Amino acid sequence: MKFYPHYPDAWLAGTTELSFEQCGAYIKLINLLYSRDGMVPDQDAVVARMLQCDPRLWRRLKNELMAAGKVRVTTDGRLTANGVDQTRLLAQVRSTSARHQANVRWENYRKAKQNNDPLMQGCNTSIINKDIYSSTSVEAEGVPAAVDKVAEQTTEKAESQLKASTELEALIRRKQQFDKDWR
Repeated sequence: MKFYPHYPDAWLAGTTELSFEQCGAYIKLINLLYSRDGMVPDQDAVVARMLQCDPRLWRRLKNELMAAGKVRVTTDGRLTANGVDQTRLLAQVRSTSARHQANVRWENYRKAKQNNDPLMQGCNTSIINKDIYSSTSVEAEGVPAAVDKVAEQTTEKAESQLKASTELEALIRRKQQFDKDWR
């Protein structure tokens, strides 16, 4: 864990019977337990090296902290301190919940993006080719059939627009001629 909550009032009330030296060893052990996710073996030489103190001093302080009920040795040979396991479990539950919520959010985002298919035509178009949206086959060159159909439709649309523009020009000319004749 990179962070854990520290409650000064609870710390001061819980460590009133400890000496200054014991408080220092206790807080360093708690920080070590959190930074190593509770994986601190009950090996005096290893823990003393991690806490940067003499192994004889650590052995004495560990025994004093165990007598005060602040430190325990688990059945699998690890050290633990009061409240560390509960705080780590709470952080793990929060992390799992946040991860699940993030996954749900991204899955909903992906589903929303699937509904906004890039092949979908705009609102102002009048030609809708449903074969484009249902085709999933792949042609020999590896180009999806839907892409090929879109290209064909685009060419056909351009040709029909060209025809429409020439027809429109002819209509405009006729109207202009009619307006001249009428005056």
